[in-house]
Amino acid sequence: MLLFNKAGFILSSTNKAYYAHNVNEPDESLSKNLSAVLLDLQKNTDEIKLVQVDGQPYFAYASRDKEDNIYVALSPFWAIFMRRFLWIIAIFMALAALEIWIYYRQKHALKELSARDMSILQAMAFYFEGVYVGHVNKDEFEVLKADHYYEPLVEQHLTQKEIFAHMATEGVATESREEFLQAVSSENIKARLDASQGFSINTLMQDGHWLTLHFIRSKDYDINHTFVFFVENADEEMRKRKALEDALEAANKATVAKSEFLSRMSHEIRTPMNAIVGLNAIARNHISEPVKVEDYLGKIDASAKVLLNIINDVLDMSAIASNKLKIAKVEFDLKAVLNAISTIYYTQCEQKGVRFIMDVDVKNELLIGDSLRVNQILMNLVSNAFKFTDRGGTIAVRVKENRREEDTVFLQFQVSDTGVGMGPEMLKRLFKPFEQESASTAKKYGGSGLGLSISKNLVSLLRGDIAVESEKGKGTTFTVELPFKTTGRSSEPIDKEKLKKVRMLVVDDEKSAREYTGMLLERIGVKYDLAISGVDALEKIRAAKAAGKNYNMCLLDWKMPGLDGVAVTKEMRKLVPAGMMIIIASSYDTSEMEDEAINAGADMLVSKPLFQSTIFNLLVQMLGGEFGLRAMPFSSYDFTGHRALLVEDNPINSLVARELLRMVKLDCDLAENGKEAVDKFNTTAPGTYDLILMDIQMPIMDGYEATRAIRALPRPDGKTIPIFAMTADAFTEDVSSALASGMNGHLAKPIDVAKLYTTVAGVIWKDKVPKA
Repeated sequence: MLLFNKAGFILSSTNKAYYAHNVNEPDESLSKNLSAVLLDLQKNTDEIKLVQVDGQPYFAYASRDKEDNIYVALSPFWAIFMRRFLWIIAIFMALAALEIWIYYRQKHALKELSARDMSILQAMAFYFEGVYVGHVNKDEFEVLKADHYYEPLVEQHLTQKEIFAHMATEGVATESREEFLQAVSSENIKARLDASQGFSINTLMQDGHWLTLHFIRSKDYDINHTFVFFVENADEEMRKRKALEDALEAANKATVAKSEFLSRMSHEIRTPMNAIVGLNAIARNHISEPVKVEDYLGKIDASAKVLLNIINDVLDMSAIASNKLKIAKVEFDLKAVLNAISTIYYTQCEQKGVRFIMDVDVKNELLIGDSLRVNQILMNLVSNAFKFTDRGGTIAVRVKENRREEDTVFLQFQVSDTGVGMGPEMLKRLFKPFEQESASTAKKYGGSGLGLSISKNLVSLLRGDIAVESEKGKGTTFTVELPFKTTGRSSEPIDKEKLKKVRMLVVDDEKSAREYTGMLLERIGVKYDLAISGVDALEKIRAAKAAGKNYNMCLLDWKMPGLDGVAVTKEMRKLVPAGMMIIIASSYDTSEMEDEAINAGADMLVSKPLFQSTIFNLLVQMLGGEFGLRAMPFSSYDFTGHRALLVEDNPINSLVARELLRMVKLDCDLAENGKEAVDKFNTTAPGTYDLILMDIQMPIMDGYEATRAIRALPRPDGKTIPIFAMTADAFTEDVSSALASGMNGHLAKPIDVAKLYTTVAGVIWKDKVPKA
C-alpha cells in the first residue's frame, strides 16, 4: 500500500523503506520499474491492472482523492493463483477490504491536518533543516523532511526514543547532552504540550553548530496527540544572542566603571577646587603680606591647571567617543614640543628626587602633523610615569627616527620608568576608559583613568601604534610609533664648510648627554672635546690655550656636582676673557639664575634637550657675533606705545585679559560684542590697533561674523590687521573654524600667559622676537 501526492512525494507506505522518497526520482530503495508502474497508475486510476514489479506479477489498483493524492494497492499474483479460484476471489476481496480500510484510516489521519496546514508543512520543509510528525503516545515518527543528523538513521527503522538517544550520543555536544535528552523525553514533550501550544530548545552540536528544536501541537492534539517537530539551524540566532549578551555585559561593566569614574572625578575635581577656594579665602586675610599672598597665588595657579587638565581629559574623551575629534596636518617643530615637556618635568622630577632623561636622535625636526595631539600623548605618558615613580627612580623619554618611506618619516617615542609597574591583568584592560589597577591605586595616586585611553585613541587617529611592557615592581615602558610627513627641509640650512675651523668644548657630568651632543656635532662637522666635570673643563681649556688651539665655544651643563655651570663660567672667564662663547644648557627653568649667569660671563642660556638645529643656531650666532639670552621672562616684555582691541562680553574674562595686557604695558580698548568691535575698528584711523583679540561666543554678533565683517571693510588694514581668537572653544575644529573665518591664530582659555605674550610680541616686534 502506497500514498503519494501529485508531486510524487511518498507520504505513507506499508513498506517503511519507501518513506520520504519520490516516485519521480528512483533510487536504491525505489526501483525504476516500480517508479514507472506508479507513474502509470497515477494516469490510470480506478482500474484493476496486472503489472510486473521487479520481475514479479502483481494485481494493482489506484485511486485519487480530492487533494489529488494517489492511493495504490499492490497484491502478488501468484499468492492468489496458488489457491482455489474462489479463495482467490475471497482473498482478493479481503485484501481489497483491508487496503480500503487502511486507505480510509491513513486518509483520515492525514486529513487531520487541513489542506492549509499541509501546504504550510510542505513549505516549511524547504525552510527548516528537518520536519517530522510525532505522537505523544506512540514511539514513532513520520518524516516529511529529514535533517542531515537524522538522515543516516532513516534506513535503520529506529523508534523515536532510539533516534533521540542516538542523536544525543553521536551528534549533540557533551555539555548539552543531558539537557537535550530531558527535553525530548516523551514525558517532557507530553507535559509541555499539554500545558501550551508548543516549546523550543536550543542545542549545541558536536560540530559546533546550534540547532533549535520546535515542538508544536497539531490542530487536533487533544484527540490524536500528534505534534509537528521542526529542526532549525540556529547559528545566526545564537551569534546575535551572544552578541547581545556580550553587549549587555559590556554595558554593565561600563556602567560600573562610569559610576566609579564619577566617584573618582568628584574627588579629583573637588580636591583642586578646595585648594582654589580655600587659598583664595586665606590670601584675602593676608593682603598686607605679599610674600604669603604670592605663595598662595602660585598654589592656586597650580591647582587651577590640575583642574583644567581634568576638564580637558573629559572633553577629549567625549569628543573621541562621538567621533568629533579632528586631526590637524600643519607644519610644526618637534623641538618645541619636546622642549615644552622637558621644561615641565625636569623641574618636577628634581623636586621629587626622580632622575629625568631625554634623548633625541632625529634628522627631521620640521614635520607635518598635529603637534597638539603629539604633545598630549607624550604629556599623558610622562605624567603617568611621574605619578607612579617614587623618589630615587628614573624616567626616560627617548625619541628616534625608526624608518623613512619617501616623504613620510616614522618616529618612535619611548617613555620608560622604574616605577611600580603593572600586572598582566591590568595590561589587558590598560587602555579602556575609567580603568585603574585597583581602588587603592586610584586612592593613592589619584587620576581620572582617562589619560591612557585618550592616548591610545589619539595614536590610532594619528595612524600610529602604541605598545606597553610592564612588570610589577620593576617599571613600565610605553612605545609609540607615529608617521609624519616631512617638509623637505631642515630647521636651519647647514653649511659644513664654514664650521670646519670651529672647536667646541662640551661639559656635562652625564655620559649619555655628552655622547648625544657629540653625535650632533659630528653630524654637522664640528670638532669637539668632551669634559666630564667643571674641573676637567678648566684643565682642557688651559691645555688648549697652552697649545694655541683655543676653543671657539663652550657648551656646559648648569646642574653638575662640584662646580656648577655658573661657577665654571666665572673661572673660564678668568682664563679666557673673550673670544670663546659660553652657553649654559639646562633642563630647568633658567630664569632663577639668568642674572647670575650674565654677570658670570655667560653669553647665552639654552634649554635641553638639545637639537641639531639648536646647536647650529648657536654656531651661526657665534660666527655672526650675535649674542644674547634666549630665555625671556615676562618682565622683559614692554609694548609701550602699542594698542590692541579686546573683544570680550564676559566682565571677569575682560578684567583678566586687560590686566594681563596692562602688565606688559600694552594699551587696549574694549568691545563687548562683535558688532561693537566692527564699529570701533571702522571708526578709528588705520594703524590705531596693532592686533585684535576676539572672543567667539558673544551676543548680537559672534567672533566669526565680526572677523568676516572686518575683513570685508573697504579699508586696506581690514584685510591685514592680525586677529586672534581668544576663546574657550578649544577643539581642533574650533581652531579650523577660526582660521577659516579669516583669523590669524587661536588662543585657548584659560589664557596661557606665556603664549599670549609670545603671540603679541610676534605681531608687534616681528623679526625682533628671538626664536626658541
